[in-house]
Amino acid sequence: MNPTTTETMQPKGKKQETRDRIMEAAQQIFATYPYHSAGVRMISKLAGVDHPLIRYYFGSKAELFRAVISHMMAQRWELQKDWYATVKPMGPRRGLSLFLDFVLEDYRKRPGLLHLVSLNFRQVEPENPIPGFDLIEDYLKTEIDRMKASLGLGIPDHEAEVFMRVFDTLLISFLG
Repeated sequence: MNPTTTETMQPKGKKQETRDRIMEAAQQIFATYPYHSAGVRMISKLAGVDHPLIRYYFGSKAELFRAVISHMMAQRWELQKDWYATVKPMGPRRGLSLFLDFVLEDYRKRPGLLHLVSLNFRQVEPENPIPGFDLIEDYLKTEIDRMKASLGLGIPDHEAEVFMRVFDTLLISFLG
């Protein structure tokens, strides 16, 4: 046995544990600081790893940011699938009220995604784009489509879309 790389020297469980610690630390840092202010060294210090490991596991700060956004959105979607199934048969008044209760409870437990979106929405500049901003835009558009389909507001699509955009903007502004 002649291990020549870090990969062959570390058991798979240890590698996954290190990657998970980096992801957890990155979620906390990116939910506290805008992308351009968050540093790789801040993340590595919080994760308790050497900063070159971030490049090893994720390639770059930009790819780590994209991975964090994707992971947080996937977690949120897993919760929302149940939320939408619950509120769909209720009609708009009761359904929207219960949906808002779900959102507020989730925010109380895990504020990270709304914080991350809020911090970075304010930082968007065409000359200095934020990696992963396209994921945030896609997430919001998909969430609007899901809400329109599930809440059955009984209004024309363009009015429902405006309502949902305002709803998401208020969530991001006040909770983020």
